[in-house]
Amino acid sequence: MAKDKAYGGIIFLVSILILLGYSYWAIILPIFPGLLTAWVPFLTAENSIWAIRIPVYIAVLVILLIAAWIGWTMATTPAPAPIDAEDFEEEFEMEETEKTEETEETEKTEETEK
Repeated sequence: MAKDKAYGGIIFLVSILILLGYSYWAIILPIFPGLLTAWVPFLTAENSIWAIRIPVYIAVLVILLIAAWIGWTMATTPAPAPIDAEDFEEEFEMEETEKTEETEETEKTEETEK
């Protein structure tokens, strides 16, 4: 259990760091082009458009892959056997018969207890 909490803490910290870096790259850098660019030379105001393009591309890619998977599954899965109305009626009648038998048995046991 302690290992799970440690992993959770690491995931939390890494995600916060990535969030801060991404926010700097996508929002702050276009507004203040020279801010901290000496530390990381590829993070320039001209390159900040990629902070929008890359996640949008990934999101579109994931959505289309999910749609393709759904289509493939629907195309390759055999159709289920049709439900026969007579079988359904017979099953329903059997359930009703069982229910009435159970209620009759409970009524008999209640009468014998009195």
